[in-house]
Amino acid sequence: MLFATQANPDDLPSLPSSIDGVEWRLDLARDPSLKRIADYLAKSPVPVMLTLRHHSHGGNYRGTVQERESMILELLKLKPAYFDAEWDMRPEFLKDLSKSFPATRVVLSYHNFDGIPDSLEALYKKMSAIEAFAYKIAIAPKTATEALQALLFSKQHPQ
Repeated sequence: MLFATQANPDDLPSLPSSIDGVEWRLDLARDPSLKRIADYLAKSPVPVMLTLRHHSHGGNYRGTVQERESMILELLKLKPAYFDAEWDMRPEFLKDLSKSFPATRVVLSYHNFDGIPDSLEALYKKMSAIEAFAYKIAIAPKTATEALQALLFSKQHPQ
């Protein structure tokens, strides 16, 4: 899947025809009010993935775990096509998302901007223990060897 990422819907005037959807980074948005989000979801010409990235994962959201979970539940009531959630959130919370909000496809994600984990396979196995529509591993290889490891892993797991 190919998504165009944006912080504010008005910042992306035209969408390439090759994209499958738009990821709206709510943690970076100027006005992430529920009304504005609902309006955008209703008028978007492509599926929308909402993301509320915590600062520990490279985002700007700094609320408590409880505040963030509460906000995510409110966002899911708006029935976005997709929602990106970090895989290491509370497992009970993550397991309830797909069951409680079947209209939204949950994407579990992992972010590491300092390199790659020791074992991508072990990470993927841990992530896939929680049911989700898709699993996203965003890494920043620092060497050609790390880049090759990531490429080989992606070939073994093309979904």
